[in-house]
Amino acid sequence: MRKAPRAPLSAPLSAPLLAALLAPLLAALLAALLAALLAAPAAAAPRVIELHSLRESWLLGDGAEVWLDEGGDATLDEALARGAWRPTRRPREAIRIQQGVLWIHARVVDATPRDPAAPPRWRVSFSHPRPVQLTSFVPRGGRRVEVRGGLEQPLADREVPSTSLVVPFEPRPGVVEDLYFRVESTPLGFAARVSSGDEWARLEQRAERLFGLYYGLTLGLFLYNAFLFLSLRDITYQWYLLFLLSNVFFFAARNGYIWASGWTPSRLGGSGLVTLQMFATISFTRSLLMTARALPRWDKVLRGLLLTLYVMFVVTLSWPTPTAESAMSPLSGLSVLACLVAGGLRLAQGSRVAGYFMLAWGLFLGGGVMYSLKFTGLIPHTPFTEHALQVGSAFEMVLLSLALADRIRDLQAEGVAREHELERVQLTHARDLIALREESARRVIDAQDERNRVLASDLHDSVGHRFLIIMREAAEWAERRGEGAEGAQQREALLSISTLAEEGIYETRELAHGLYPQRLLDLGLESALRSAVEGLARVGLRAAVDVTPRLSDLLTPGARLTALRVAEEALQNALRHASCASVWLTWRVADWEGEGEGLGLGLGPGQVELLVEDDGVGVAEGAAGRGLGLRTMRDRATQAGGTVVVERRAEGGTRVRLRLPASPPAPPPAPPEGPGQGAQAPRV
Repeated sequence: MRKAPRAPLSAPLSAPLLAALLAPLLAALLAALLAALLAAPAAAAPRVIELHSLRESWLLGDGAEVWLDEGGDATLDEALARGAWRPTRRPREAIRIQQGVLWIHARVVDATPRDPAAPPRWRVSFSHPRPVQLTSFVPRGGRRVEVRGGLEQPLADREVPSTSLVVPFEPRPGVVEDLYFRVESTPLGFAARVSSGDEWARLEQRAERLFGLYYGLTLGLFLYNAFLFLSLRDITYQWYLLFLLSNVFFFAARNGYIWASGWTPSRLGGSGLVTLQMFATISFTRSLLMTARALPRWDKVLRGLLLTLYVMFVVTLSWPTPTAESAMSPLSGLSVLACLVAGGLRLAQGSRVAGYFMLAWGLFLGGGVMYSLKFTGLIPHTPFTEHALQVGSAFEMVLLSLALADRIRDLQAEGVAREHELERVQLTHARDLIALREESARRVIDAQDERNRVLASDLHDSVGHRFLIIMREAAEWAERRGEGAEGAQQREALLSISTLAEEGIYETRELAHGLYPQRLLDLGLESALRSAVEGLARVGLRAAVDVTPRLSDLLTPGARLTALRVAEEALQNALRHASCASVWLTWRVADWEGEGEGLGLGLGPGQVELLVEDDGVGVAEGAAGRGLGLRTMRDRATQAGGTVVVERRAEGGTRVRLRLPASPPAPPPAPPEGPGQGAQAPRV
């Protein structure tokens, strides 16, 4: 059975959707170009940051100087003595692009109006990504103190109970103070901000509200899709839920919540969470985009990456964090690229789900570009750019949830199409089975008719002929008997034998006619029908017949016998039950070219119709089909591939309508070639 072609899941993406896909990346590139054109020249020396307002904050990178201690063992005095300090360019922040320990030196002066009763207390807070280990040298009470902290420091042990790394300091009014920080962080970099305690609290509350919005959105999406997963049992929802959880853990670690709880070790929180996130992302991508079916070759690449990520997750439990993160960086980038290629290939196939997928990744990568560019100074450091990656992640999760909903719609449409295809196949199979049964029944009937025809011929020609010989010989011997009592007795016996033989001839002919009408063989269907109708005329009924001369040429032998039997049964019913005065028998034909008198009466090409009508009392309502004769007519018609309908005539009386399939007429024989062409073939 030929498999029906599968329709594409959806139409190609429209131009507005493609524009929305490219908008985040274009916006990030334009912002980077504008910031590069407006960037200020490099400062010759670290400038003094003037703290002149309690409602503002300043970036340490805006005028600080840094030194990279590649050995990582220098003290503050050694750093001041041998350090090759270099100034940062405005508006760049502290940048770290190599492994090692980074020293930061910034100069600040407190120029705010002071209240002797409540002197302001300033704070330095470190944003994403936060340093793993931080040692601060800041002024307090007129002297410089050393403060140690870091990501793995429990929240209860921190001087300021916050998920952020915060270092309080107390500069003397109007005095330039030096701030030194020894930082161990990721190779990417970090940012530090100076603000008053009130301003820091305000910024912290705003960040907490944004985090709450993000986690609340994630929780809502998780519960909604968990309900759908329990309802639909679709494994794609399972991978999406794992994807949401990996995002939550990743950003919870990034925002300091997991580190502050002391629950997750550093080696698992960095590379381990990234590995889990990439594993969930690739698994979700494979299931959402149905790459195993739509992209079988590329699906092998994705499965290879999944195996590699699984091995890396196990390895990260034993490797040191910097080494594991160094190995994970290219693998994460390769995983993201593989997912984007899969989305692009499915998009080229016209998948609407792939459009949502690519748009979601475009927004996420746009946020990632903005977040990364702020470390280069090409994009200003603002609350939006600081959390651009998380904002992009929120849009990504929402769009991927919409993609899931759209995928369910596509799957439902595909399921409906499959059900229709299955119904069509089942219907076709049922029709083929019915046709096969009808063909088998026709073959059985034809075989029976042929056998009956042979038996009828044998009875008529052989047995009947012997009865005829016996009858004539008995009659001849009866005439030869002499006179007398004995001769009379012999003559009477011979005449009795002749009479019995004559009765045998009659019964043999009747039996042969019951098996197969001899006149159908001898005279053809048209003459047999006329003979049946004329038989009614001899008993006092008015009978008329209109039979197409070429009727026998259009029907198979089995159909001819069916037509004759149905006509005989209909005529007998008219004679016995109709109380009629007239009977009509009519044939209509519709040929294969769409022409013929029967087309106006609902006949299709290649059909013939027999009508037997009378003007009697008419068949009673609901009585058609209850009699044995009527059921026999219907069975015969069905076996011959036709139908029989018994109905009341509008003018009064009964109409029996028989429709049979006709065989195409045989083409005329080709004229002979060569000499004598066109001469009549001799009759045989």
